[in-house]
Amino acid sequence: MCLDDFDGLVLFSGLHCASYFGIVQIVATLAGMEGCDIDKVDGGGNTPLVRAARCGHERVVKFLLGQEAVNPNGSDKYDWTPLCIAARSGHEEVVKILPGRGGVDLDKSDVLGRTPLHWTAEKGFEGVVKILLGQDSVNPEKSDISDQTPLCLAAGSGHEGVVKILLERDDVNADKSDEYGQTPLYLAARDGYEGVVIMLLGRNDVNPDKPNVLGQTPLSLAAKRGFQGVVRVLLEAASPATLEISGRTSLPAELGPLPLYRDDDGFYSVLGPPLSETADEDQPNGSTNGVFGYNPPMDKRFYGASECPGIRSAPLPLFVYLSPRLTQSSGPHTCTLRSYTCSAPNCTFKTPFRTKKALNRHYEAKHLARRFGCPAPGCERVSKRGFGRYDNFVAHMRCAHGASPAGRLC
Repeated sequence: MCLDDFDGLVLFSGLHCASYFGIVQIVATLAGMEGCDIDKVDGGGNTPLVRAARCGHERVVKFLLGQEAVNPNGSDKYDWTPLCIAARSGHEEVVKILPGRGGVDLDKSDVLGRTPLHWTAEKGFEGVVKILLGQDSVNPEKSDISDQTPLCLAAGSGHEGVVKILLERDDVNADKSDEYGQTPLYLAARDGYEGVVIMLLGRNDVNPDKPNVLGQTPLSLAAKRGFQGVVRVLLEAASPATLEISGRTSLPAELGPLPLYRDDDGFYSVLGPPLSETADEDQPNGSTNGVFGYNPPMDKRFYGASECPGIRSAPLPLFVYLSPRLTQSSGPHTCTLRSYTCSAPNCTFKTPFRTKKALNRHYEAKHLARRFGCPAPGCERVSKRGFGRYDNFVAHMRCAHGASPAGRLC
């Protein structure tokens, strides 16, 4: 009786189990039994070779590759070959062994269009990247179904070592966009990977002002998310025309940390105020060069008390709870149920709010005396007809006038 199938129900055979645990003696014994299918898939769609490669068992992999019946390109349900699985798991020795077997496809794509190089670049395994790039059949410019190259994935994950290896090659396009118009520089700036940004800007073929399909540049998104170090680097590389159009000016490093400005979605960012003068909401509307001159108030505070002991109940600046990357809190908050009540004087609304953002909207609408007047020329929503809530004011600006309060087109 062969141990390939136990009672016809269990698809994880003895050979799969021995390959999984790396017991080469048992693998050899089972493989030599009469009627044993050495390339059979288990319930998860994995062959014994795939199991051994995933766990990094070099001796088992070497033994199985020596059997003619074993398909070295046999893939699982995600079309991951043994090489792909070993590469994305960081098993360098297994990756070295697999190309030695004839017929191994070193650049085979999976269901996402990703090759072994894509996966290992995203996960940051520098040794595996070097091994794969040493093979002539591996294309470092191959794109997945989202048109992302290995460099895009490495830059978007912040792996400086892998980015450096890829940038040293002449056949790598450092400014290639994916289907959303995101370049490696954009992806690195998006998540604040300053080291990767510096590396990419060192290439002459990288355009620091290249926008994505929504018109967002690496500088605008890094500023939006408050990555001050990345902003400083990009400001030095951005063209003067870009800075003038976007309403930003470069700040010398000796000035210290960049100031924070409230953006049009309630977040604080390092985007500077628009070049135009601030319009007085109680005066006739005006504009400068077609850009609405309006700066939202920067002194608004969160007035509320949290019933959760994991959050401080003292009034905090708005950006502290709307932009977690900028806060200096005491540590991660793990409470799953948040409850906030308004502590404004004489407030009759006692129902707790689930989020601080909801509490802030309530405070704007019920307790702030000022109104947000529209600065667009000829608009009637000014003074008493202005907006009590800032988010409603933003929506009006976008829908009625096609512009944001910070002077940028929507």
